[in-house]
Amino acid sequence: MKLTPDILSPLTLRWSQMLIAYDFTIIHSPGKKIQNADTLSSFPLETPETDIPSPPEVLFLEELHNPPVKADKISQATLRDSILSRVLNWILKGWPGSAKEFRIFYLKRHEIAVHKNCLLWGNRVVIREVLRGRV
Repeated sequence: MKLTPDILSPLTLRWSQMLIAYDFTIIHSPGKKIQNADTLSSFPLETPETDIPSPPEVLFLEELHNPPVKADKISQATLRDSILSRVLNWILKGWPGSAKEFRIFYLKRHEIAVHKNCLLWGNRVVIREVLRGRV
């Protein structure tokens, strides 16, 4: 039986304090004897790629019975708008090193998502100024 050394790392000390309440014996098993576990950890099961489920706010947008503006109109307006089309492109392909004139979007770049070429900020849809009067 091997005793606990006098000087321990904080992690080892926490484990030893937690495990002192139990009576157990640690036995080392070489990897050659537990090949199944070694194989499973080295070669995990491949999972098929699935579509990422839409967040609830996207479902709400799509299931609104009489929306003032439909997603396809917002998408077309976004693609025609010089600012929003660039933001859409950067969200999909990566942001440039600095975008001073797009600072408001750059600061929220991790919060903005894209669904059917519509920009979403949380549960809000980013709408071009032309369509804002209809909303």
